[in-house]
Amino acid sequence: EDMTARKLAELHSLAPWLLTRVTDRPGLEHIRCSSVTQPGGVPMKLKIAVVAAALALAAAGPSLAQQTLESTQARPLFKPSPTVLGEVVSMNSHSVTVRTAKDEEMVFEFDSRTVMPMTMPPGLRVKTEFHLMDNGMHHAGRITRLEPGSLDWEALDKQLALADQERARLDAERATIDEVEADNARSTASNMTQDATEYGGSINKAFGAGVYHVTAKGADGAVLAEKDFEVKAGERTEGALP
Repeated sequence: EDMTARKLAELHSLAPWLLTRVTDRPGLEHIRCSSVTQPGGVPMKLKIAVVAAALALAAAGPSLAQQTLESTQARPLFKPSPTVLGEVVSMNSHSVTVRTAKDEEMVFEFDSRTVMPMTMPPGLRVKTEFHLMDNGMHHAGRITRLEPGSLDWEALDKQLALADQERARLDAERATIDEVEADNARSTASNMTQDATEYGGSINKAFGAGVYHVTAKGADGAVLAEKDFEVKAGERTEGALP
């Protein structure tokens, strides 16, 4: 009996909370409970109300429990701002230009709300926290001077090293392409011009595939006729100079 009395007392203390969580749901507005307390026991009406509230709470299912859980979860206080590491290029009365490790220059607007050093000479390493404004410009919320040996300083060093490696790789690829194109141009140029007079007025010789510019010259070296001939691999090419 003592244990039963304790359980009922616990339910009695939870009754207001249960009714508050339940009676605000559609279809459960009829549940009400008297708050009368009698020494030595719990009123029958209160017992019925507690049981009814408990049953209604159970009938509400996981949705009510989920809503209760969501309402008690802490919401994030702020959204982290994007950041950029780089070196100051220039600064005026309302903006600062920062060059990133990828050699891109970004302009950040600042105002009285911006937390920043008073002076930022060119070459100064900084960390800029910003957000994108409605007009598409970047507004700096905080600009911090980087200290040598700091984590941000080392992070910028790594970014610069990776950017240098990428630029070196691209330069090497471009140099290779330029060299191949130059070789192809020299090969084409050397094969384009053939002097018909070397073959007694006719050419009957195997040539590699390509376009050849054939020139017929007179005894005095004057050009009598010239024409381009396209030679295809494995095929015989015939033609006459005009």
